[in-house]
Parts: sequence; C-alpha cells; structure tokens
Amino acid sequence: MDHRPQPEQLKLNLVLPLDDTIDTFHAARIAKVTEPTMRRWCEGGRVRAWKPGGRWRVCRKSLYALIEASRNIAVAEAV
Repeated sequence: MDHRPQPEQLKLNLVLPLDDTIDTFHAARIAKVTEPTMRRWCEGGRVRAWKPGGRWRVCRKSLYALIEASRNIAVAEAV
C-alpha cells in the first residue's frame, strides 16, 4: 500500500512573520515570482494590498490563500 500523502493531505507549511502584512520583496519570494510580478498582482487586485507611505504592503492571508488556490488548481489539473 502506498503511504505517501495524497495532494489533498498536503498543507502549506510556511513560517509566518508576526505582522499581518509583508512587503512585496518577501511576498514575491514566498510566491516564487519576481517582485515586479508581485507589484502587478497588488495593482490588479489579485492579492489584497495597499500602499501606506508609497510602498506596497501585502496581506499575508490573501497571499497564502492565492498560493493555496493555485496549488489546488494544479492538483486538479494533474488528476
């Protein structure tokens, strides 16, 4: 019997910063995209973000939800 975890059993396990928001540099690293891509996602509303003082701050929960949704789509397409 195969005892490897099934895709639906895998969870996103990342160490989260204490703050509820992160900058675009760290958000891009977590999402494995470039920083310009992350800024476009912020501007386009793909992730919840705002610009206090001229720099984007990304809502960490929104980012993780986007990553999880993308992972679920990839798993569904693989089946």
